[in-house]
Amino acid sequence: MTEVREKEENEVKQDKEPQIETEHLTTKFFDDLIEHNKDIEIIFRDGEKMKGRIQWFDRWNIKLSNSDDKECLIYRHAIKGYLTC
Repeated sequence: MTEVREKEENEVKQDKEPQIETEHLTTKFFDDLIEHNKDIEIIFRDGEKMKGRIQWFDRWNIKLSNSDDKECLIYRHAIKGYLTC
């Protein structure tokens, strides 16, 4: 019984590790863009694209300002990918 429980706990830990590593890489990527004041192009799940600079981000949102000085709050779950400009 304890062997099964230990095996299940190990599987749960292994499932969570890649997500944590991915979040860390994304955080580093966004921090570098903010630090160097670089533009980013965000591709949404529906195919739309938006270009601008990241003002701030958290786990669920990104605040992007575009060249017209308009600011947009973007939900991260709506994002398909990123391109640096």
